[in-house]
Amino acid sequence: MIQAPNLGGVMVINWRERFVAAFVHFVVTLVLAGLAAALIFFVWFPNGAAGLVGGTSLFVLVLGTDLVLGPLMSLVIYTKDKARRLLVMDYAIVGVVQIAALLYGIFIVASSRPAFVAFDQDRLEIVAAVEISEQQLQAAKSESFRSLPWWGPKLVAIERLTDPTSLSDISFYDALETPLAHLPKFYIEFDTIRDRVIASALPIERLMQGSGEFQTAIESAVDASQISRGDLRWLPVHHRFGRGIAFINPSTGRPDRYLSIDPSWVKEAPKT
Repeated sequence: MIQAPNLGGVMVINWRERFVAAFVHFVVTLVLAGLAAALIFFVWFPNGAAGLVGGTSLFVLVLGTDLVLGPLMSLVIYTKDKARRLLVMDYAIVGVVQIAALLYGIFIVASSRPAFVAFDQDRLEIVAAVEISEQQLQAAKSESFRSLPWWGPKLVAIERLTDPTSLSDISFYDALETPLAHLPKFYIEFDTIRDRVIASALPIERLMQGSGEFQTAIESAVDASQISRGDLRWLPVHHRFGRGIAFINPSTGRPDRYLSIDPSWVKEAPKT
């Protein structure tokens, strides 16, 4: 590389080498951010849940800041004429700040990740990790519900029994306006009521009727699904930010895709 000439004691900045350094810095940052994004969007918020329940806005902000400010810092601090010790120290400081910001963004997203997706009578409830306390977890009847899952939300069902003790418990929490989906003591394994879920799910055509401005988005999602239109079913979804839609696999009863659309136009949809 040609050395930048020193004209009259003034060092001419070699912008080419600085832009190369900034580009390398950008690529490294992008790779790390890509790994974090894969964890968030494919593991913690799968099947479109990120768009439904949020929790990623701060991460995107931090990620954007990292991708911009990191390379910009390379434009400022990099020069091959600087002593290697000083250059390493500069990059170490920038790297620590970038990694700390990225980890903070991941931490915030982790607290808002969907921990459980609970079927309750005729809908799905998405429960974020931050909405369940350790005390509530330890009250669960099954060991599998006593810790927050880290590798994607766990699909469960709400147990609604008819014995007086259970009804008393449910009435108590209803009086406190605490959703049963936030209380692992009422969780049971999803597969035990899978047939009930499938029977409760509604036909797609019922969703399309009166969908108005959302029709195009729903049609696109249906076309993108791996399940035929005639077989595909859906259930309303409740979460802490509002309501949405979940496409249901007719064979497994499990959510296939989430849509950030409030299906409030559907009133007392008949179950077929």
